[in-house]
Amino acid sequence: MKKIFVSIISILFVSFTCLAQLPEGWDCDHPVVINSLPFSGIDFDTQIQQNIYSATSCSANQTYMNGKDLIFTFTPLTSMYVNTSVTNTAQTGVGVFIFSDCPDQPGVCVTSNGSFLGTPSLTNTFLTGGVTYYFVVSTDPSVFSGHDYVMFDISITESIHDGGIFSIATPVSACGLTNNESVSVQIKNFSSNAISNVPVFYSVNNGAAVSETYTGQIGANGVVNYTFSTHADLSASGTYIIKSYTQLQGDNNAVNDTSIVTITNTPGDAGINLISAPVSGCGLGSNETITVTINNFGSCAIGNIPVSYSINNGASVTENYTGTIAAGTSSSFTFSTPADLSAAGTYEVKSYSSAPGDASNINDTVIVTIVNTHGVSVFPYEESFDNGITYWTTGGTNSSWEMSFPNVKEFMNSVVSDTACMITNGYGPCTTGEDSYIESPCFDFTQLVNPTIEMSIWYETGDGGASLFSSTDNGSTWQLVTENTGAVNWYNTATQWAGSTHKWLVVKRNISEFAGLADVRFRFAFSCPSGGEDGFAIDDFRIGQCAPMPSAAFNFNANGYTVSFQNSSTDATAFVWSFGDGGSSTQVSPTHTYTSGTSFQVKLVATNNCGTDTIVQTVTLNPTGINAIGNISNISIYPNPAFDSFVAEVEYLKEDFVLSLVSITGQELFSKKLNSEQTIVSLDGIAKGVYMIKIQGSETLYLKRLIVQ
Repeated sequence: MKKIFVSIISILFVSFTCLAQLPEGWDCDHPVVINSLPFSGIDFDTQIQQNIYSATSCSANQTYMNGKDLIFTFTPLTSMYVNTSVTNTAQTGVGVFIFSDCPDQPGVCVTSNGSFLGTPSLTNTFLTGGVTYYFVVSTDPSVFSGHDYVMFDISITESIHDGGIFSIATPVSACGLTNNESVSVQIKNFSSNAISNVPVFYSVNNGAAVSETYTGQIGANGVVNYTFSTHADLSASGTYIIKSYTQLQGDNNAVNDTSIVTITNTPGDAGINLISAPVSGCGLGSNETITVTINNFGSCAIGNIPVSYSINNGASVTENYTGTIAAGTSSSFTFSTPADLSAAGTYEVKSYSSAPGDASNINDTVIVTIVNTHGVSVFPYEESFDNGITYWTTGGTNSSWEMSFPNVKEFMNSVVSDTACMITNGYGPCTTGEDSYIESPCFDFTQLVNPTIEMSIWYETGDGGASLFSSTDNGSTWQLVTENTGAVNWYNTATQWAGSTHKWLVVKRNISEFAGLADVRFRFAFSCPSGGEDGFAIDDFRIGQCAPMPSAAFNFNANGYTVSFQNSSTDATAFVWSFGDGGSSTQVSPTHTYTSGTSFQVKLVATNNCGTDTIVQTVTLNPTGINAIGNISNISIYPNPAFDSFVAEVEYLKEDFVLSLVSITGQELFSKKLNSEQTIVSLDGIAKGVYMIKIQGSETLYLKRLIVQ
């Protein structure tokens, strides 16, 4: 009967539970459903609940789930962090648990906290979007007098986690970036909650991302520096896009996750801006040094630059400049491999740099034209233009120069020797507007002391003309060869041959100003503005040594203030004497009387057609006739200064004496014989100035300065 009663009671209880509505939070099937956050609830009570779950997977706090349980569920739409707080419990031994499944599965314990004081809380719990989580509030009956239930308030709020890359500190734009560049970023916590274990990434030019984790904690609104352990390869010159970003769990604000910078590995910009050697010249050899200037056109120092040169587009010689060139500067480089420019002619020398990653190829290359002019060092040099114009070159505007016999010319109808000459258009008039030239080979005059130039010319120029120019700097500049002393038929105007000769004319000139020079060139410049004229012709061009040169020499004999000079010069045809006191003479062997002094520098210049020679000697006087000499016991000259006359008084005159008045240049103005002891001498026609009175006997000489006023 008792068994039947118990069975009836059981059946009634089951029927009652099936028919009655279970309270919220009773179990996983009847939870308090939280639809959104924040969630806040008050006056929850586990007394009417049941103790059906355990927290074996939350081993640290499992005793706090030995009482009656109240179940909440929340399914976040997106991943987030949440803070859970249980308050107003009025007792101790309360626990709060979060499971990722119902605890009877058994559920996976996400986190838990048991509070002896009865107010447990959970902070920064990460919830994955789309997953249903079970929040359980329970008690530990052993803590509070065996109570297995609790009344409480609960609050569940989203904990905002917002981290991102605030800036990319390195790398930065620079010269010569490498394949091992450090990438450093600033990670910022944009939220008011601390964040940690932040996944950080970077990529280069949207390539594969490098992924690492910042494992530290970043406080609210804090910033930390982080350097990736994996470095970036930025060694190639150019522009790079560096992107760095975070992927923090629960960070639902992607706007501030990423930073992007553009940096440039600035390329070097090297180039050749000058070929300084070789230069055009006479007799270049087979081992000519090639020297160039390498310029750094960029903003970064550069080094290890391949440089090359080629001759006439032949095979290139490449060597390496191993130094360093600062930005905006240059450096000279000489190739160790020389060039063969020994054959006379024109060479195109090209030099260029090949710096890796060079920013601009426009400024890499320089090309120069080098002319190896045939050198002449054996003299006399003669050119009749009968066998071609060997080593002579022509140029200019509308040039008509050619080697030819004058044909169909109005006036020019012959050559000086053989069959041809150098002429402007051998078959007609010169070209209208012609401004041309013919240039000689270069001459080495280092062994010549007195070179001369000679040629035959014929000109019918109209309003044009021709001139001879010279260059001593490889043809860089040209100077007019002007007429000089002794030149024959050198120009018929101030600067050129112009008009008509109607015949061949021999012209010659001493060119001693070029003696000793190693590179001398001549250029005949011709102009034909209006055309229609025969032009200009050259034949039998010759350069030689003029000989013999004059040699200046002299002896002298001084007698008091009078010096007799004996000229012993050779091979001279004209002379100029300078006596050192302002006096001069062109006589062969002059006599000169000085008015005062004892020593003079006397110069003799001897001249002939080949040039001049000069000698200077010191002449010392022997003035033994001053005051009383020989039979002259006493002489007076007065008045002194004199005006229109003076008196020459000689005491005890015993022989004939001659009085002369001499200018300061040594010229004798007049003389007269003294017949008495007192003689009045007229100064009629004598200009004011300083003179010398000379009274001379057979063995004696008297000199006295006289001033005429």
